Amino acid sequence: MALTLIGKVTSMTRIHFGTGSKLAKPGGTHSVIIGLSGAQKELGHTVIVVDQIKLFGKAFNSTVPIKSIHRSKYVNEFHFCLSFLHILIRHPRLILRAEMNILHFHGPWYLESKTQKPRAKLKNSFKFLLEFFILHSFRRIVCVSHAFENILKTTYKINPKRIAVIPVGIDLVRFKPVQNNRTSELDKSEMRIGTVRRLVPRMGLEILIESMCYVDSSTLTIAGIGPLENDLKKLVANLGLDSKVKFAGYIQPEDLPTFYRSLDLCVIPSVALEGFCLTALEAMACGIAVIATNLDGLKESVGKCDSRLLFEANSITALVAQISLAKDHFVGDFSKFRQYSLGYSWTSIALTLEELIQLQSKQRRKSN
Repeated sequence: MALTLIGKVTSMTRIHFGTGSKLAKPGGTHSVIIGLSGAQKELGHTVIVVDQIKLFGKAFNSTVPIKSIHRSKYVNEFHFCLSFLHILIRHPRLILRAEMNILHFHGPWYLESKTQKPRAKLKNSFKFLLEFFILHSFRRIVCVSHAFENILKTTYKINPKRIAVIPVGIDLVRFKPVQNNRTSELDKSEMRIGTVRRLVPRMGLEILIESMCYVDSSTLTIAGIGPLENDLKKLVANLGLDSKVKFAGYIQPEDLPTFYRSLDLCVIPSVALEGFCLTALEAMACGIAVIATNLDGLKESVGKCDSRLLFEANSITALVAQISLAKDHFVGDFSKFRQYSLGYSWTSIALTLEELIQLQSKQRRKSN
């Protein structure tokens, strides 16, 4: 879906600019675009979703002429810094004529690159300067947690008045519990542990795999793809965990609820730059117990449900102890996690964003 016009025209149109890749296989950011734009449609807005944004070549693979948008009132919502740069260069009027330009800050591009490739100093420095310039071009930046708000203020020197903290939401209709009798049977069977993660260094998957050497009567399923896939599979083989640890690969969005519901426990072992964690909320919405490291936005997402769900990052000992604690106190408590997730419906998130947009629009009219 390169450029899709949804719903009827009411007040200001919302235009979402994606990350430059197709939304057909949504990861975290793409899921946010789909969920938020869907909720805005339900609120009565015309919503346009743009993906496959390119600086060179064909910018928009669409039958909807971009020029026609200039005649309506609209708000641009960017989900990646480079998307803004591409539009600024190729279609500057789209930015200049907008009622409001918002950046949804899903994560620090520079810091993620620095974590994955610390030796690429020149390339990382270029990314920092480019990201710094683009971030300072926005009057309003929406980030998913206070942890990321702090990164914006300290690393990128963004004025706090420009930042709004609005968490991500989840589709509570798709992600929901089903009838499950595992609670009474868990002591007699293997505990099914799982996670959905990009296979990159900051996710802490090596720690999770190694912990399985010390957790009895359990299996681990890792869903996701990424550059570390071969290294992680070699680690599993070297530790002799082939019968205990499985890789599920990429799971289609429509199959994610079924995957979560196949688990007893979802583990988020991140070691850096975790903004909020959509995976944790999706699993909770399915009634599945979640444990996570005590860093960044996980303190705000998982920790607000119950601080006992958090464990020390980068520690196999802490993770093994936490899995035991979760088995004794949290696994099978479907209502606890489902009830907590109800506070993160996409409708409520869209309404919070709507209040921000309306307030900003009023301030703009007053200043003019």
